[in-house]
Amino acid sequence: MDIFARATPEMRRIELAQQADFALGALQVRPARREVEAAGVRQVLERRVMQVLVALAQPTWEVVSREELNIRCWSGLSVSADAVERCIGALRRLAAGWPEPPFAIETIGKVGYYLKA
Repeated sequence: MDIFARATPEMRRIELAQQADFALGALQVRPARREVEAAGVRQVLERRVMQVLVALAQPTWEVVSREELNIRCWSGLSVSADAVERCIGALRRLAAGWPEPPFAIETIGKVGYYLKA
């Protein structure tokens, strides 16, 4: 059975305008505005990067597969692994940009990604 056949309502596309603000450590995340803020420093993220952050930060999911990211962030379009890696890399650089990184993203080989807050 493919991932589209077993997609649940929780796996629907992430619409940033409908996402509530949340915190990751000292980092305030505002999906609808595509911005993050900590210690008075605000950054605006690309839309896909914010969608990936929201997908990884969902409290009901521990490890998020590339297939799940594809469904939730790219609406199931055929995208290269590079597109996902680019977003993950941008999020890792974002976290590393603060004196105390608010989160880390761990790659679980051949399974997916795990956000550690």
